[in-house]
Amino acid sequence: MNYRIEELKGFSIVGMQERVHTTDAFSIVPRIWANAMKEGLFEKLWEIRKNDHKMKGILGVCADGDHGKNEEFHYIMSTVSEHLPPDGMVKRDFPEATWAVFEAEGGPEGIGEIWKRLYTEWIPASAYDLAYLPAIECYLPSEENKNELWVAVVRK
Repeated sequence: MNYRIEELKGFSIVGMQERVHTTDAFSIVPRIWANAMKEGLFEKLWEIRKNDHKMKGILGVCADGDHGKNEEFHYIMSTVSEHLPPDGMVKRDFPEATWAVFEAEGGPEGIGEIWKRLYTEWIPASAYDLAYLPAIECYLPSEENKNELWVAVVRK
Protein backbone atom coordinates (compact mmCIF):
# COMPACT_ATOMS: atom_id res chain seq x y z
CA MET A 1 0.00 0.00 0.00
CA ASN A 2 1.35 3.40 -0.93
CA TYR A 3 1.17 5.72 2.06
CA ARG A 4 2.95 8.57 3.74
CA ILE A 5 2.82 10.08 7.22
CA GLU A 6 1.81 13.75 7.49
CA GLU A 7 1.90 16.00 10.56
CA LEU A 8 -0.86 18.61 10.31
CA LYS A 9 -1.64 21.59 12.47
CA GLY A 10 -5.27 22.07 13.46
CA PHE A 11 -7.69 22.89 10.64
CA SER A 12 -11.41 23.22 9.95
CA ILE A 13 -13.74 21.75 7.37
CA VAL A 14 -17.01 23.22 6.11
CA GLY A 15 -19.67 21.22 4.31
CA MET A 16 -23.00 19.40 4.19
CA GLN A 17 -23.58 16.75 6.87
CA GLU A 18 -25.89 13.75 6.67
CA ARG A 19 -26.52 10.94 9.18
CA VAL A 20 -25.94 7.50 7.62
CA HIS A 21 -26.70 4.01 8.95
CA THR A 22 -23.44 2.06 8.76
CA THR A 23 -25.10 -0.94 7.09
CA ASP A 24 -26.54 1.31 4.34
CA ALA A 25 -23.39 3.36 3.71
CA PHE A 26 -22.49 1.75 0.37
CA SER A 27 -25.86 2.74 -1.09
CA ILE A 28 -26.42 6.07 0.71
CA VAL A 29 -23.00 7.70 0.19
CA PRO A 30 -23.15 7.43 -3.64
CA ARG A 31 -26.62 9.01 -3.47
CA ILE A 32 -25.18 11.88 -1.39
CA TRP A 33 -22.56 12.45 -4.10
CA ALA A 34 -25.13 12.32 -6.90
CA ASN A 35 -27.36 14.85 -5.11
CA ALA A 36 -24.36 17.10 -4.44
CA MET A 37 -23.54 17.15 -8.13
CA LYS A 38 -27.15 17.99 -9.11
CA GLU A 39 -27.36 20.75 -6.47
CA GLY A 40 -24.03 22.41 -7.37
CA LEU A 41 -22.44 21.65 -3.98
CA PHE A 42 -19.00 20.95 -5.46
CA GLU A 43 -18.78 24.45 -6.90
CA LYS A 44 -19.88 26.00 -3.58
CA LEU A 45 -17.25 24.02 -1.68
CA TRP A 46 -14.54 24.85 -4.23
CA GLU A 47 -15.24 28.57 -3.75
CA ILE A 48 -14.63 28.44 0.03
CA ARG A 49 -11.73 25.97 0.11
CA LYS A 50 -8.36 26.83 1.56
CA ASN A 51 -6.10 26.68 -1.50
CA ASP A 52 -2.79 25.95 0.21
CA HIS A 53 -3.81 23.08 2.52
CA LYS A 54 -2.41 19.57 2.03
CA MET A 55 -5.97 18.15 1.87
CA LYS A 56 -6.74 19.89 -1.37
CA GLY A 57 -9.79 18.12 -2.75
CA ILE A 58 -13.45 17.60 -2.01
CA LEU A 59 -13.62 15.66 1.24
CA GLY A 60 -15.90 12.87 2.35
CA VAL A 61 -15.53 12.88 6.14
CA CYS A 62 -16.72 9.85 8.12
CA ALA A 63 -17.34 11.18 11.64
CA ASP A 64 -18.87 9.95 14.90
CA GLY A 65 -18.96 6.30 13.84
CA ASP A 66 -16.14 4.99 16.06
CA HIS A 67 -14.39 3.48 13.00
CA GLY A 68 -17.41 1.42 11.93
CA LYS A 69 -18.36 0.22 15.41
CA ASN A 70 -21.45 2.46 15.75
CA GLU A 71 -24.75 1.83 13.96
CA GLU A 72 -24.64 5.33 12.45
CA PHE A 73 -22.12 7.98 11.50
CA HIS A 74 -22.09 11.46 9.99
CA TYR A 75 -20.92 11.76 6.41
CA ILE A 76 -19.78 15.31 5.71
CA MET A 77 -19.14 16.32 2.11
CA SER A 78 -16.78 19.21 2.68
CA THR A 79 -13.53 21.01 2.06
CA VAL A 80 -10.82 22.46 4.27
CA SER A 81 -11.93 26.04 4.84
CA GLU A 82 -11.43 29.05 7.07
CA HIS A 83 -14.86 30.47 6.12
CA LEU A 84 -17.94 30.49 8.30
CA PRO A 85 -20.33 27.79 7.10
CA PRO A 86 -22.99 29.03 4.67
CA ASP A 87 -26.64 28.36 5.59
CA GLY A 88 -27.35 24.65 5.81
CA MET A 89 -23.70 23.70 6.21
CA VAL A 90 -21.65 22.73 9.26
CA LYS A 91 -18.12 23.43 10.43
CA ARG A 92 -15.90 20.89 12.19
CA ASP A 93 -12.56 21.62 13.80
CA PHE A 94 -9.69 19.13 13.84
CA PRO A 95 -6.78 19.32 16.31
CA GLU A 96 -3.12 18.96 15.41
CA ALA A 97 -2.55 15.30 14.54
CA THR A 98 -0.47 12.71 12.72
CA TRP A 99 -2.14 11.28 9.62
CA ALA A 100 -1.45 8.19 7.52
CA VAL A 101 -2.30 9.08 3.91
CA PHE A 102 -3.08 6.25 1.49
CA GLU A 103 -3.12 6.84 -2.25
CA ALA A 104 -5.69 5.17 -4.49
CA GLU A 105 -4.77 5.32 -8.19
CA GLY A 106 -7.53 6.07 -10.68
CA GLY A 107 -11.10 7.11 -9.93
CA PRO A 108 -13.11 7.29 -6.72
CA GLU A 109 -13.83 3.56 -6.67
CA GLY A 110 -10.27 2.91 -5.46
CA ILE A 111 -11.03 4.38 -2.03
CA GLY A 112 -13.23 1.36 -1.12
CA GLU A 113 -10.33 -1.00 -1.71
CA ILE A 114 -8.04 1.17 0.44
CA TRP A 115 -10.58 0.98 3.31
CA LYS A 116 -10.54 -2.84 3.18
CA ARG A 117 -6.76 -3.05 3.04
CA LEU A 118 -6.40 -0.50 5.85
CA TYR A 119 -8.19 -2.78 8.31
CA THR A 120 -6.98 -6.15 7.03
CA GLU A 121 -3.35 -5.39 6.11
CA TRP A 122 -2.01 -2.07 7.30
CA ILE A 123 -3.27 -1.69 10.88
CA PRO A 124 -2.25 -5.21 12.00
CA ALA A 125 1.27 -4.81 10.58
CA SER A 126 1.98 -1.11 11.18
CA ALA A 127 3.54 0.74 14.09
CA TYR A 128 0.32 2.79 14.45
CA ASP A 129 -3.17 2.56 15.89
CA LEU A 130 -6.09 4.65 14.70
CA ALA A 131 -6.57 7.91 16.60
CA TYR A 132 -10.05 8.91 17.70
CA LEU A 133 -10.64 11.40 14.88
CA PRO A 134 -12.83 11.16 11.77
CA ALA A 135 -11.37 9.49 8.69
CA ILE A 136 -11.25 11.65 5.57
CA GLU A 137 -11.65 10.58 1.96
CA CYS A 138 -9.92 13.22 -0.19
CA TYR A 139 -11.16 13.31 -3.78
CA LEU A 140 -8.59 15.15 -5.89
CA PRO A 141 -9.13 16.86 -9.26
CA SER A 142 -9.51 14.24 -12.02
CA GLU A 143 -6.30 15.28 -13.77
CA GLU A 144 -4.32 13.96 -10.78
CA ASN A 145 -5.68 10.43 -11.47
CA LYS A 146 -5.64 9.51 -7.78
CA ASN A 147 -7.50 10.07 -4.52
CA GLU A 148 -6.44 9.74 -0.89
CA LEU A 149 -7.68 8.30 2.38
CA TRP A 150 -6.46 10.25 5.43
CA VAL A 151 -6.66 8.49 8.81
CA ALA A 152 -5.37 10.00 12.03
CA VAL A 153 -2.93 7.71 13.82
CA VAL A 154 -0.93 7.37 17.03
CA ARG A 155 2.15 5.24 17.60
CA LYS A 156 1.47 1.83 19.19
